[in-house]
Amino acid sequence: MCNSLLSLMSLSFYHILLLLSFLPSLYADDSCSSYTFSTDETFASCIDLPHLNAALHWTYAPKPGTLRVAFRASQVRHGWVAWGINPIAMKMVGTQALVAFRHSNGSMISYGTSIDSYAPLMSPGELTLPIYNLLAEYVNNETIIYATLGLWNTSELNVVWQVGDKVEKDLPQRHEISGENLKSVGTISFG
Repeated sequence: MCNSLLSLMSLSFYHILLLLSFLPSLYADDSCSSYTFSTDETFASCIDLPHLNAALHWTYAPKPGTLRVAFRASQVRHGWVAWGINPIAMKMVGTQALVAFRHSNGSMISYGTSIDSYAPLMSPGELTLPIYNLLAEYVNNETIIYATLGLWNTSELNVVWQVGDKVEKDLPQRHEISGENLKSVGTISFG
């Protein structure tokens, strides 16, 4: 009896070890480097951002000073996402943001907006940097923003990203003001 119990325990231990050996490969497939875009576009670099289940993909071209980005964030169909650059500080106010959500007509919409307060209107507006080829899509419960940005003479930038659960009258509404929503800032070196 004791030998068969010991045998069963060692067999279970073996199965647990076998299962654990597969976990890293399961999680590796979720990293930004293994992501395939529906557009088949590829990027030179990417980072899984530490908050809000988001990732940033980019290709930096020092000459002519452009940054091609794809920002991805998990989102419900009726929510919104935003990603932007703050040329002054690592905070929300001052951010030149790209926003995307599902329009009331069912299509995806994306535009730039300048975050000028802690209660911004989030309506389309002029940015201090040129934006080209801005578009958004919703794929597999993620909203993805694609854009090319004209950069000033820098390769390290303060970035801010955000998600919100509500859009009313085709304008994003306030995001949560706790937890990960308050931590979604950082600095990224694009060079």
